[in-house]
Amino acid sequence: MQSASPTVSDIILRQLSLWGIRRIYGVAGDAVLPFLHAVGQQTAVQYIAARHESGAAFMASAEGKCSREMAVCLGTSGPGLVNMLNGIVDATADRVPLLVLTGQIALKKVGTEAKQYIEQQQMIAPLAVYSAQLLHPDATVEVLQKAVIEAHSKRGVAHISVPVDVWNVPCSREPHQPTGVLKTSRYQNLEQLEQAVNLLSAAEAPMILIGTGARGASRAIAELAEAMGAGIVETLGAKGTVPHSHPLNVGGIGEGGSEASRNLLQQSDCVLAVGANWWPEGFVPKDTQVIHIDTAPASIEAHPEVVCGLVGDAAEILPLIQQQLPQGPKSSWQGHIHEARAHFDAFLDRERQNDAHPVAPQRVIAALDETVDDRAIVAVDTGDHTVWFNRVFRATQQDILFSGKWRTMGFALPAAIAAKLTFPERQVVACVGDGSFAMTMMELATAVTYRTPVSVIVMNNRSLSMEKNSMNAQGMQPFGTELINPNFADLAQAFGAKGIHVETADELSPALETAFTCGEPAVVDVHTSDAMPPFTYFKQAVQ
Repeated sequence: MQSASPTVSDIILRQLSLWGIRRIYGVAGDAVLPFLHAVGQQTAVQYIAARHESGAAFMASAEGKCSREMAVCLGTSGPGLVNMLNGIVDATADRVPLLVLTGQIALKKVGTEAKQYIEQQQMIAPLAVYSAQLLHPDATVEVLQKAVIEAHSKRGVAHISVPVDVWNVPCSREPHQPTGVLKTSRYQNLEQLEQAVNLLSAAEAPMILIGTGARGASRAIAELAEAMGAGIVETLGAKGTVPHSHPLNVGGIGEGGSEASRNLLQQSDCVLAVGANWWPEGFVPKDTQVIHIDTAPASIEAHPEVVCGLVGDAAEILPLIQQQLPQGPKSSWQGHIHEARAHFDAFLDRERQNDAHPVAPQRVIAALDETVDDRAIVAVDTGDHTVWFNRVFRATQQDILFSGKWRTMGFALPAAIAAKLTFPERQVVACVGDGSFAMTMMELATAVTYRTPVSVIVMNNRSLSMEKNSMNAQGMQPFGTELINPNFADLAQAFGAKGIHVETADELSPALETAFTCGEPAVVDVHTSDAMPPFTYFKQAVQ
């Protein structure tokens, strides 16, 4: 019988609820069963039972990315934590505040040869900003507070390990009432503002590079670009921050990016990077003056090209810069931007109409951006389809979810599920390759279980095409890259989802419309060609 006093599990759940946590993603296991019992006795925090711990961690990381708040995942001791590592690293790499709760074997067995025992603090130490084992019930609130403060302030992963015989121990401490201080602005270095203004004022060919940290600053970015006559270059995760239709948006950068953005960056004399913790090495001249705005000082310090760094929220900092800039854009540079954009758009218009059979990947992406809601969330996996998405997708106001620095395969489906749970009113789509989908396709069962109507577009070229093309470009004989796949549409139906098979380009738009409006999880299996994506380094290697 449960004690009348609240237990460690009860206090953890109450504290998480007070902090605004609405979901925990996890997988059951011996060392977390007492906690799951407590979860089942309350309704403030929902439990999402994933089919694999990696899926649970991906879901939590994705919720943190799209909500810009801390998320939580749960796993049992030993194998549970090990299986979560891929998603944990994704959060670490993209600086997502994440709380990882794991069970541990009984206290008297810690340090022995007991089954499923491993020193979890040592295992997660390279990935976490904080990791502790909860040994006494009255330390519960203090340990939780420390973990959450570290996760928020350092934008990283915090981990708490709880021995199985501690979860149910009565706890005499009450949860802490939040002060709201963790959500206040952290803009500190006003003294750098003058330097940034001077650099931008002197620039003859300014460019703005926006990353995922620029979300929430859309209007400020567009207004500053218009005031300076600066081109806007977007990393993959920033698509939709400034609509593609904006005349100063010159497209993506990196593999598959636009020739316009690449050429303009090469000619720029000053780049303002906003929330971009990935730097396009090789695309920007070494002598370009780089200003970087980011909420994480470590992101700024990581790039030696930066001459001026401003720590804080871009939505607050950018208007301060604009207020002090001279009036009027540099018309000659702005004209050059418009010319470069028009030339690339005309080329891409032809590329988007490719009528190849099997279906050309660029045709799939074109159909997607013509069909998807303006405010949809699109989770993009890792593979050659990512490159085509970066190049072809013309965003309006969509949010893009992806594994930024870690670039793991298997991210998009779990991420889409988490996004739909977090924002049920928005359309959510996952764009995946056949290789990446196969890695976490068991989470279709999670989508069906929780009646989460996400749409999955599988660009199925029956190979690990990025690796195959890379081997070809480097003069190697492709090996280990061909895939034998199931019928993904039939597989979806076996899971209880809707399955749609697409063989021709003409079938694309009707299939997507059906998937987007059916009100249930849906998989659109599109047989695509394995055409070599426009990788810059691939072309150089071939030449």
